Amino acid sequence: MTVKGEMMVERIVQHLKLDGYCIIPEVIPYDKVGVIRDNLEATALEQGRLHGLDVKIAEQPPPHPIAGDPHTYGYGPTYGLLSVNQSFAPYLADERIVGTLKAFWGPYVRITWIKGELTTPGFQRGGWHADQPFNQKGTLRVFAPYGDAVIHLSSVWMFSDFTEENGGTLVVPGSHRASNNPTGGNGIDAMSPYPTEKQAIGKAGDVLLFDSRTWHAAGANTTDQPRLAIAVRYAPWWFNLDYLMPPDSPEKQRLAEEIGRPVEEISGGEATLTRDIFAALPAPVKPLLRHWVR
Repeated sequence: MTVKGEMMVERIVQHLKLDGYCIIPEVIPYDKVGVIRDNLEATALEQGRLHGLDVKIAEQPPPHPIAGDPHTYGYGPTYGLLSVNQSFAPYLADERIVGTLKAFWGPYVRITWIKGELTTPGFQRGGWHADQPFNQKGTLRVFAPYGDAVIHLSSVWMFSDFTEENGGTLVVPGSHRASNNPTGGNGIDAMSPYPTEKQAIGKAGDVLLFDSRTWHAAGANTTDQPRLAIAVRYAPWWFNLDYLMPPDSPEKQRLAEEIGRPVEEISGGEATLTRDIFAALPAPVKPLLRHWVR
């Protein structure tokens, strides 16, 4: 559901409550997004790989990716993106997005996750899932059946036009009100189309904002160009972020000890920010990210 016109926060909140998702146009100005996209692509080239995953564009993809597997062919996650590239940082405190967060949770909100996503040509349709803490394949999660409460919001920032051909994100409207999702064995085939699914179609610079419970999946990229996006997630101040800390952090080590599981089995691994990087961020962005400073 794309909301146009005045884009008042009240309208965004309404769509999130009813549909579970909303497309907010031009969060990044259309005349500036191309420069940022080039900057982000340059970061990937400088690293020589997408952080933690070699991208193999030329190889033949398998028939089906594994639902929820971040190492599937052609889907390259860049965790902790802000620690190596801040070109998009000024827009993280967009008034419409932050106003929506505060409408749900009050004045104290945080960014929990920033990840680059490059979906290469040849990527086939991904599997239906909900984001943490509702993904039932996660070691740490809200166990299904879970209650009907908005405790986490996800977003996909489009740095390429999202089209049917390049696999713009698929969503199932209203699925955020279900008490389980296809990662929890709810009887829905995660790899099959769903009758009421919609595709997020938008321009580079638009943002898809959705309740983290909403069933969503990456679409198939049948073009000859990669689709570039950034995933950003948000939570209220009381949301526990220990599971997202780096593996060698005291918080992550303590958490692994408490639950009796290897630290490698705990999802997450967001990179922390240096004080210098944090100091250079725009003032409106800092309250969203202060918890990541080390």
